[in-house]
Amino acid sequence: MVPDRCARLTRTTVPMTDGSYIKCLKSLIVGEAELTVSSPKARVEVPPSALTWRFSRSSGPGGQHVNKSDTKVELICDLTQLSGEASVLERITARFGDELKVVASSERSQNQNRKVALQNLIDKLETAAKRPRKRRPTRPTLGSIENRLEEKRQASIRKAERRHQLDNQ
Repeated sequence: MVPDRCARLTRTTVPMTDGSYIKCLKSLIVGEAELTVSSPKARVEVPPSALTWRFSRSSGPGGQHVNKSDTKVELICDLTQLSGEASVLERITARFGDELKVVASSERSQNQNRKVALQNLIDKLETAAKRPRKRRPTRPTLGSIENRLEEKRQASIRKAERRHQLDNQ
């Protein structure tokens, strides 16, 4: 179940309606408010209307239980409804497009799969929101320097041989 409290939580767990907690590094605002994924410098808010939950039968072991219950969870997030810093939203939409689909079917209960799907959504949005690190150019290796100089010598020899051929004619 989606949490039903409407409070900012800054700790690493989020209370769920069944009394359990989702372990996450983000804060969550829920109830009539919205799901908030926070990174150290950027904050992305996902309104409840952007989330679509779908349930279906999961495959795998479980005996008769797997044939009767809809435990597989598909969480579809409409990324066009996100709000937050423009550069963060651009990075998220550049990576995922307009829609992000998260599927969870690893657990036997629908409630556990909901928690897994929600956590996976938070993790994916968090990684996409991060600024990519700039590449720092490194020094060329000794082998690459030697190869370049050897290629220069070979090119020089080829050109010198062409000059000698023109002089002889």
